[in-house]
Amino acid sequence: MMNRRLLGFALLVLALMMPTTPAVAQNPEQIKRSRTVITADTRNVRTSLDAQALESIREAAENGDVGAQLTLGIAYQEGRILPKDYSQAALWYRKAAEQGDAGGQRLLGAAYDSGLGVPEDHAEAAQWYRRAADQGQASAQLSIGSMYQRGRGVPQNDAEAAEWFRKSAMQGNRGGQIALGAMYKSGQGVTEDHVRAFAWYDLASKQGSAAAARFKDELRALMTAEQIAEAHKLNTELQLTVPTSTAVAQNPEHIKRSRTVISVGTRTVRTSLDAQALESIRESAENGDARAQRILGIAYQEGRLLPKDDAEAALWYRKAAEQGDPLGQRLLGAAYDRGLGVPEDHVEAAQWYLRAADQGQAWAQLIIGAMYQRGRGVPQSDAQAAEWFRKSAIQGNRGGQNALGAMYESGRGVAEDHVRAFAWYDLASKQDSAAATRFKDKLRALMTAEQIAEAHELSAELEERVSQGK
Repeated sequence: MMNRRLLGFALLVLALMMPTTPAVAQNPEQIKRSRTVITADTRNVRTSLDAQALESIREAAENGDVGAQLTLGIAYQEGRILPKDYSQAALWYRKAAEQGDAGGQRLLGAAYDSGLGVPEDHAEAAQWYRRAADQGQASAQLSIGSMYQRGRGVPQNDAEAAEWFRKSAMQGNRGGQIALGAMYKSGQGVTEDHVRAFAWYDLASKQGSAAAARFKDELRALMTAEQIAEAHKLNTELQLTVPTSTAVAQNPEHIKRSRTVISVGTRTVRTSLDAQALESIRESAENGDARAQRILGIAYQEGRLLPKDDAEAALWYRKAAEQGDPLGQRLLGAAYDRGLGVPEDHVEAAQWYLRAADQGQAWAQLIIGAMYQRGRGVPQSDAQAAEWFRKSAIQGNRGGQNALGAMYESGRGVAEDHVRAFAWYDLASKQDSAAATRFKDKLRALMTAEQIAEAHELSAELEERVSQGK
């Protein structure tokens, strides 16, 4: 019986990796991209989330989907579909941030900066802004630049501020362009240069900034005709290298949530990327946006809008992965695991899965657990497998819950415990896992009424812990 169950579990792992969950992936049209406008200077956030999508969003967020976690946090902060709750907002921002999501890191930084749902802590805010800024997040670069300029949470440093404003401005962020223009006008952190100040203000004004237009007009009165002509020439040069704004930020509806289902058990990937979005996605990817890089990789692997090219897919997954994007790391791991666009290399695959798993990516935790269980790319270790399954399970991943239940049922990597096995199967079955329901029903025949009652009690406790992310 034990061998049959272990075989059943191996098949289960493969089945769980097929495109059936989470709900957010089943209903990509339900999640509209949220327009996030919170910064160090505003407490406003907005999202297009509607009531119909809420259940799917929450399930995906609990399963570790960073986009859903971010959207749920915004919904709590916005207070339209859900009761306004800054603590819950900060909790979900943290979950996304700890998975390496730059948007989540910036939002969590803003929460600490404003004391929304967490204690006001400028040093902590600066740390989260810096993590997002280091990933190329233009708004976070503007925020950390402001922190350095004001000496808020970091030592005051105009030169450091100007450098971060420059990075943001070069990505097309009009706030960064205005801030850099102001630094050139005043000579803070850079050599005073009205020509450069005018050129940056002009660039921001062309993106509809009324403030930049005012600053430019005020500066014009201090400049000669020759300087103004030189500034316009510099502005023309800048327009050749600086995007009008980050394409993804300009056209949030262009990027629909991608359904990424590639794993150890399947070669399939899908994305809802459409032709209209492709140019914006590519531009953002080439400008270093990790999420756009990952989506472009999926488009190459999918072969619908772009010629199918596993090598190009792996190249873009690597770019995202090397920026710390956990989904990019998982996809690159899967490419090595299956030999898609790169040489098949289970050791390399395991390393990338581990990086994603260490960031809390629930599916990567399930997959690396399976790698340890099978001794694929890592030394065989049931104990390590069980520990990774536990981490995935506690995040609400039903595959991890099923896998951990199987370990408890067979006594592999943990002490045999039918009560705990039943409880984890029960949790997975509540997420509509037919396999978990079957395993639970078979196990029930081996248990006493007292054990079953104990298992149901434990299941309720675990459900509470999972909902709190503990």
